[in-house]
Amino acid sequence: MIPGTAAHYWPTDLDDDERATWLIETVDKDHRHVAPILMPYADTDEALDAIEDEFGRAFEIARAGGRRFGVKLLVGQHVNSAEERILAIVHEHVFVGGVCVNGCTDREPVDDGDAEG
Repeated sequence: MIPGTAAHYWPTDLDDDERATWLIETVDKDHRHVAPILMPYADTDEALDAIEDEFGRAFEIARAGGRRFGVKLLVGQHVNSAEERILAIVHEHVFVGGVCVNGCTDREPVDDGDAEG
Protein backbone atom coordinates (compact mmCIF):
# COMPACT_ATOMS: atom_id res chain seq x y z
CA MET A 1 0.00 0.00 0.00
CA ILE A 2 1.73 3.20 1.17
CA PRO A 3 4.70 2.52 3.46
CA GLY A 4 4.00 3.69 6.99
CA THR A 5 0.33 4.42 6.32
CA ALA A 6 -2.49 2.17 7.52
CA ALA A 7 -5.51 1.56 5.31
CA HIS A 8 -8.91 2.72 6.51
CA TYR A 9 -12.26 1.13 5.69
CA TRP A 10 -15.04 3.22 4.19
CA PRO A 11 -17.93 3.58 6.67
CA THR A 12 -21.13 2.08 5.31
CA ASP A 13 -23.38 3.18 8.18
CA LEU A 14 -23.13 6.99 7.78
CA ASP A 15 -24.88 9.56 5.60
CA ASP A 16 -22.97 11.77 3.14
CA ASP A 17 -22.33 14.62 5.61
CA GLU A 18 -21.12 12.22 8.29
CA ARG A 19 -18.86 10.51 5.76
CA ALA A 20 -17.40 13.89 4.76
CA THR A 21 -16.59 14.58 8.42
CA TRP A 22 -15.10 11.09 8.77
CA LEU A 23 -13.01 11.69 5.63
CA ILE A 24 -11.61 14.97 6.99
CA GLU A 25 -10.82 13.41 10.35
CA THR A 26 -9.16 10.40 8.71
CA VAL A 27 -6.91 12.53 6.51
CA ASP A 28 -6.04 14.77 9.48
CA LYS A 29 -4.89 11.79 11.56
CA ASP A 30 -1.93 11.17 9.26
CA HIS A 31 1.04 13.51 9.70
CA ARG A 32 1.37 13.70 5.89
CA HIS A 33 -2.39 14.16 5.45
CA VAL A 34 -2.66 11.03 3.29
CA ALA A 35 -5.35 8.36 3.78
CA PRO A 36 -5.72 5.15 1.75
CA ILE A 37 -9.36 4.10 2.04
CA LEU A 38 -10.66 0.66 1.06
CA MET A 39 -14.23 0.55 -0.21
CA PRO A 40 -16.50 -2.48 0.24
CA TYR A 41 -16.29 -5.26 -2.34
CA ALA A 42 -18.80 -5.07 -5.18
CA ASP A 43 -19.97 -7.97 -7.31
CA THR A 44 -21.52 -5.93 -10.16
CA ASP A 45 -20.54 -2.84 -12.11
CA GLU A 46 -23.66 -1.11 -10.81
CA ALA A 47 -22.69 -1.80 -7.20
CA LEU A 48 -19.16 -0.53 -7.85
CA ASP A 49 -20.56 2.63 -9.47
CA ALA A 50 -22.88 3.19 -6.48
CA ILE A 51 -19.94 2.96 -4.06
CA GLU A 52 -17.91 5.38 -6.19
CA ASP A 53 -20.86 7.81 -6.30
CA GLU A 54 -21.24 7.56 -2.52
CA PHE A 55 -17.57 8.38 -2.06
CA GLY A 56 -17.75 11.23 -4.57
CA ARG A 57 -20.61 12.93 -2.75
CA ALA A 58 -18.77 12.87 0.60
CA PHE A 59 -15.51 13.94 -1.05
CA GLU A 60 -17.17 16.97 -2.66
CA ILE A 61 -18.85 17.94 0.63
CA ALA A 62 -15.44 17.85 2.33
CA ARG A 63 -13.91 19.97 -0.46
CA ALA A 64 -16.81 22.44 -0.35
CA GLY A 65 -15.86 23.05 3.28
CA GLY A 66 -12.53 24.47 2.12
CA ARG A 67 -10.28 21.41 2.14
CA ARG A 68 -7.78 21.11 -0.70
CA PHE A 69 -8.18 17.38 -1.19
CA GLY A 70 -6.94 15.34 -4.11
CA VAL A 71 -7.79 11.71 -4.77
CA LYS A 72 -6.59 8.80 -6.85
CA LEU A 73 -9.09 5.97 -7.35
CA LEU A 74 -7.75 2.52 -8.14
CA VAL A 75 -9.96 -0.47 -8.93
CA GLY A 76 -8.77 -4.01 -8.30
CA GLN A 77 -10.31 -7.44 -8.59
CA HIS A 78 -10.43 -9.89 -5.70
CA VAL A 79 -7.99 -12.74 -6.26
CA ASN A 80 -10.50 -15.55 -5.72
CA SER A 81 -13.71 -14.10 -7.18
CA ALA A 82 -15.17 -11.66 -9.64
CA GLU A 83 -15.69 -9.06 -6.92
CA GLU A 84 -13.99 -5.71 -7.32
CA ARG A 85 -12.98 -3.09 -4.80
CA ILE A 86 -11.99 0.56 -5.02
CA LEU A 87 -8.98 1.93 -3.19
CA ALA A 88 -9.21 5.70 -2.77
CA ILE A 89 -5.99 7.44 -1.85
CA VAL A 90 -7.01 10.82 -0.48
CA HIS A 91 -4.53 13.53 0.40
CA GLU A 92 -4.50 17.21 1.17
CA HIS A 93 -2.57 19.22 -1.39
CA VAL A 94 0.61 20.86 -0.15
CA PHE A 95 2.08 22.96 -2.94
CA VAL A 96 5.73 23.95 -3.10
CA GLY A 97 6.83 25.82 -6.19
CA GLY A 98 3.48 25.04 -7.79
CA VAL A 99 3.83 21.24 -7.40
CA CYS A 100 1.96 19.11 -4.86
CA VAL A 101 4.56 17.41 -2.65
CA ASN A 102 2.18 14.57 -1.81
CA GLY A 103 2.91 12.82 -5.08
CA CYS A 104 0.01 13.87 -7.28
CA THR A 105 0.24 15.59 -10.64
CA ASP A 106 -1.92 18.60 -9.70
CA ARG A 107 -0.22 21.94 -10.11
CA GLU A 108 -0.88 25.42 -8.77
CA PRO A 109 0.07 28.72 -10.41
CA VAL A 110 3.20 30.21 -8.87
CA ASP A 111 3.32 33.88 -7.94
CA ASP A 112 6.63 35.05 -9.35
CA GLY A 113 6.50 38.33 -7.43
CA ASP A 114 6.31 40.44 -10.59
CA ALA A 115 3.15 42.34 -9.76
CA GLU A 116 2.38 45.20 -12.11
CA GLY A 117 1.83 48.43 -10.30
